[in-house]
Amino acid sequence: DISEVDKTVKYTAVEFSKPNPTDAEKKTINWVIKQNDKEIEKFPNHGDVLEYKIPKSMDGKIIMVMPYANSPTPAVSVSTEIGEIKGRRFFYQKDKKKLYIEHKDVAKKEFFGTNIYTEKGGKKELFARITKYRSLYGMTTIHNQQSRPRPSVSSFSKSRLKAAAAVSNNEGSFVDTQAYDTGILSHGTSQWTQHSGNLQSLIKDYKAKKPDLFKKYFTSEGISIQGSTISTNGSVIGRSTESLLLAYCLWKSGYDKEIQKIQLNKLADRIDVFYPKHPSFKEMSKYFTSENSVAHLLDLNVNRPAYVDDVAKKAVEKFKKKYPTKKEPDKWTDEDEKNLIDIFLDIRHTYGNSPMTHSKKRAAKINETKELSKKRGTFKNEK
Repeated sequence: DISEVDKTVKYTAVEFSKPNPTDAEKKTINWVIKQNDKEIEKFPNHGDVLEYKIPKSMDGKIIMVMPYANSPTPAVSVSTEIGEIKGRRFFYQKDKKKLYIEHKDVAKKEFFGTNIYTEKGGKKELFARITKYRSLYGMTTIHNQQSRPRPSVSSFSKSRLKAAAAVSNNEGSFVDTQAYDTGILSHGTSQWTQHSGNLQSLIKDYKAKKPDLFKKYFTSEGISIQGSTISTNGSVIGRSTESLLLAYCLWKSGYDKEIQKIQLNKLADRIDVFYPKHPSFKEMSKYFTSENSVAHLLDLNVNRPAYVDDVAKKAVEKFKKKYPTKKEPDKWTDEDEKNLIDIFLDIRHTYGNSPMTHSKKRAAKINETKELSKKRGTFKNEK
């Protein structure tokens, strides 16, 4: 619905939890009006009809009007646009009606399976769907008959990018954006998370390296970043603050080839954290020398970064105990390194209080990547 300031709008409750309620029961119906989940006005025991005069303070905003018996819910509501609404909006459809939705709603069970649309300037676009991951409900992007672009290992000759491309296939495509885990919002080929601050770092790279594209995909929608602080139309998005608008901008930008290059290089740059020397295991590159080996190390770094040095060191120690004549890595064969990696992956699977997610499946994917050499000395750490 659309209305104007100072106009009185009539809302009528037409469906009831109890069949055929009496007039006395209808009189006990309560109403609440919210804007951005903030309660604007409340009308207890008001009856099944509410006549509401739109205040000037609501100009250019969207209000949600909810009748209820015990507690209000967006599932039983109607949204009203007041005056001219600027910027992008998000909504779902129910009974042929357009109902506006906010990020806080994506984690609610009652919206499970709901498609989220976006519109701006009269252009409507299917954007995401509310899904379930384990016991959590949340949002994941939909791709509108477009492919989910992923890097192909065969497209690269440099070892760093080959390893990054292989690991990305365990994470997500360039466009994948979701919000049903502890990261608040995660995005891209490494599933950078908002909660950790990694996502903010990625967005800063977009701005610094491709300012024209940052303007196209983010500034034009009201997204800005200063330091590590993201804002939407002047309102700060904290590490624990959800935003459908930010999710949309990330998703849309991920289809751009130049943005994809930034993502993959940023993923590859994680190798520098542990290779050729890890601060706690300075001889890392003496033992792990193949493209396949470094890809497995990077895979662990992406999923459980704090575990890399311990798992690598324990693998080397166990290898030397199992093969006591193989103490000098300079004399190792390709088979020796394969045996080391098998031990590394076995330890990785159960290591730590919170072991690596889907460790065996992730390892299998990397091992099946034929373009990653398993020969010793094949990883060349060239940028």
